[in-house]
Formats: sequence, C-alpha cells, structure tokens
Amino acid sequence: SDPRRLPAVIAAAVVPLAAGVGPDTVTAVLPAVVLVVLGQRLCTASVQPAHGRAAADAAVGVAVSVALGLAASAPVLAHGFGSQAAVVVLILVCAYDAGDFLVGSGSTTWWEGPAAGVAAVAVATFAISVVPLEPVDAFAAYALGVLTCLLAPLGPPAASLLVGSGRRPARFLRRLDSLLILGPILPYALAAIV
Repeated sequence: SDPRRLPAVIAAAVVPLAAGVGPDTVTAVLPAVVLVVLGQRLCTASVQPAHGRAAADAAVGVAVSVALGLAASAPVLAHGFGSQAAVVVLILVCAYDAGDFLVGSGSTTWWEGPAAGVAAVAVATFAISVVPLEPVDAFAAYALGVLTCLLAPLGPPAASLLVGSGRRPARFLRRLDSLLILGPILPYALAAIV
C-alpha cells in the first residue's frame, strides 16, 4: 500500500465532516485540502520511485481528494434541506448503483448497466413521488430523478479518468463514483428545487 494515500484520504474525509457544519465550512476547508495534499505529495516526491512525475502525481492526488470529498459531502449537505431530502438523494443514488451493478457486471456491452441504473432510478423516483416526504414534493422528486439519471452515469467514467489505468486499485473511489459528478451539483439543485 502507498503511504502517500493516508494524508489524501484524511483530507478527503475532512470535507464531509465540514459539510456537517455547513456549506460555508466546506468552502473554507477545500483550499486547505488542496494545500495539504499538494504539499505532502511534493515534499515526498524525492523519495518516491517515479519522482520525475511529481507535479502530475500531486495533481492527481489533489483531484481525487477534492472529488471524493465533494462526493461524500453531497448527502450531508442535502441533510441541510431536511432529513427526507438526504434520504431521497441516497435512495436515488443507491437505486442507480444497484441497477448498474446487477445488470452491468454480467453484460457484454457497456451501456446495459447504466441503462438498468436509469430504469431503477425511474422506478424509485415514481415511488418517492407517491409518498409525501417534506420538503421533497412530487415535482422535486421528478427533478431529482432526472438529474440523477443524467449525471450518475457520468461518475464511473470520471472515476476512471481520475485513477488512470485499471491496474491501480481504487476500491474507495468505486464506492462513491456515481456521486462524483452528481454530488457537487446536488446542493445547488436542491436549493433551486426545494
């Protein structure tokens, strides 16, 4: 295991903890996350085998830390609109992930998994729109469902871009990949919808 991962993971974990305090705290913490990961990667570059690519390695470390932190903070920030809003967000993302994994893991084409994920989100969106969950009414449920259908499929390719080749183990990133693109946009969408 790479010892340089620990500071990046800790820095990424600080972002959802800051989201528990409020969105302004996330804004204040993100520059610190960038500086900590960037400084740590550049300071340890001379002792790493591929220190000729120190700047690229530091940039990847910062990108992964910030992306994971923002993805993990999305449900926490959604809780600021009410606990039901956070539950709705988690239900929709879990429905997408379940459909994508169940169908996509055994398929021979790349599109079957995301299509099944979108179908699962459509079913979950209908179920959520029928049950009144304040502050998420039927319109908000459908709007969040459409947003999830559009942005959740973009997360896994974005995760692949962040970690590079498939040879690099990135199990931690695969748990949150559906929220990589959707997560940072979700609080703004909730503010506009709810």
